[in-house]
Amino acid sequence: MKKSRKQLVSMRELIGLDHYEMCKNKECEQYRKMEKEGSSLPDDIFPTELGSYRKIIDSDLSEDEEAFYLKLKQAQYIKTTKNCVLFFTVVYIVTLAIGLLFLLAGVGTTSYWIRELL
Repeated sequence: MKKSRKQLVSMRELIGLDHYEMCKNKECEQYRKMEKEGSSLPDDIFPTELGSYRKIIDSDLSEDEEAFYLKLKQAQYIKTTKNCVLFFTVVYIVTLAIGLLFLLAGVGTTSYWIRELL
């Protein structure tokens, strides 16, 4: 359960719904003490790899605004994917056209390369 909560928080940060604020030294000491005693941290506090702690600052968006924001992000990702597919399709078509031109000109044949080497 704890792992899925961390993943959810991480994904919310990744798409821009939540932000983090680093905890002050005094607060970090308090959270370290809590962990040593075996008690769990508050839901909005997460440890970092460097030994400090950070606090989640939730967005002040309503559920409807969050849903709309996610739809906009989804549309942005779909547009990016479409542009990538279009780019690689154009590159593929240009490569095929150049290959066809070389084939028709006889550059791609073995006899052409033998003549060039001799």
